[in-house]
Amino acid sequence: MRVQRLSEELGIDRRTLARWRKWWLETFAGPFRPTAMAAFMPPLDLTGVPAALLDRFAGDLAEKLICLLRFLGPLTGGAATRRAF
Repeated sequence: MRVQRLSEELGIDRRTLARWRKWWLETFAGPFRPTAMAAFMPPLDLTGVPAALLDRFAGDLAEKLICLLRFLGPLTGGAATRRAF
């Protein structure tokens, strides 16, 4: 089971993983979907988020994560976009 493996490998509680999955499916893929779809060409395959989204950014893993967090900033009220990483 992927959830169990993720939980064990990352040391993250299964409930936290479930909460994150719900966020990606409802918040990101819901109201933010038009923005996410318009930002990438070819359009982003939302069934593979967050990994598919992370792959759209250039650089090493750390640089990709920073870009991803900046992209997601509007979902957090924009605070992340005003702060330097």
